[in-house]
Amino acid sequence: MSFATREHNLQMQGPRPEFSREDIETFVHAFYGRVQEDELIGPVFDLYILDWGPHLKRMVGFWSAVLRGERSYTQSPKGPPPVMHWNMPELEHAHFVRWLDLFKQTLEDVLEPDQAAWLAGRSRFMADALSRNLGPYEGET
Repeated sequence: MSFATREHNLQMQGPRPEFSREDIETFVHAFYGRVQEDELIGPVFDLYILDWGPHLKRMVGFWSAVLRGERSYTQSPKGPPPVMHWNMPELEHAHFVRWLDLFKQTLEDVLEPDQAAWLAGRSRFMADALSRNLGPYEGET
């Protein structure tokens, strides 16, 4: 299933009114603050994100589109997210596992429990789409 199809499937579940724009800005900024400090994935992000302002704005737009149905996401001029990630030779499954762990921790710290659980459950779709070029996770078939 393509990234666009997965994103579409998330959006087809309908807008999630329990996620305010403020909620989205809070978790995006908190999450990427942790990413920048992380010993495993921080250095990879540092290689590709030279200016965090536009990236944070794009990610707020992305999650606002997914969760609220807003037409606020503008794709990077470098291409769709999966293609950009597939072209990063540094990325391994361990990076995506850490991304998921940080994402879940951040959601649990800044959102209501039901919001955090719902969104954490969907974050695996994102990790799967972005890491598809690496093949199945160890232990998966």
